[in-house]
Amino acid sequence: PEFGKDFSFSPGDLTVLAARPSMGKSAFMIQLAKNLSVDQNIPTGLISLEMTQKENIYRLMSNVLKINSRDIQKGFEYNRKDSDRFFGSIVQYQSMPLYLNEDYDIDMVSLKAKIVYFSRVLKCKVVFIDHLGLINMAKIMKELRMSLNDAIGQVTRMLKTLAAKEKIAIVHYHS
Repeated sequence: PEFGKDFSFSPGDLTVLAARPSMGKSAFMIQLAKNLSVDQNIPTGLISLEMTQKENIYRLMSNVLKINSRDIQKGFEYNRKDSDRFFGSIVQYQSMPLYLNEDYDIDMVSLKAKIVYFSRVLKCKVVFIDHLGLINMAKIMKELRMSLNDAIGQVTRMLKTLAAKEKIAIVHYHS
C-alpha cells in the first residue's frame, strides 16, 4: 500500500506531526496533501513557511510521477512511456484542488488570515502548515511577555479554535 494513503482528517481536527529534523516530515505532508487532493478530490491547502512553491511543486511532481525530485530539477532523459506518464501527471496536477502558498516571515495574525482564506474562499477542507516553528513569534512574545514555549502554546490554541470554527482540519508539523 502507498504510504500515507489511509489517513483521514475530520472537521475541527488539529493534528501535529513531530519528529527530529530530516526525518521526512515535509515529504510526508506532500504525500498526504497529494492523496487528499488527487485521490480523494478534497480541496487542500498547504502553507509553506520552509520551502518555496517551486520546491513544493518539484516534490509533488516527483510524488505523482514516481521520479526522484532531483532528477526533475536537473532534467532527466525519458522514453515514450515516461513521456506519457509525465504529461498525464501534468493534466492530473492541473485539475487537483491543491492550493500552495509560501510565506517566510508570517506572524500569527497573517497565518490566521491565510487559513480563513483557504477555508472560506478556496473551500479547503484540510490545511497543512509546514512548519510551525518558523512562525514569527517575536511580536506575540514581546506584547504578551511570554516565553517561546508559551507562544507556541498560544499559536496551537489559536489553530485548534480556528479549525473548530471553520470546520476544517489543520495539520502542522514541528521538530
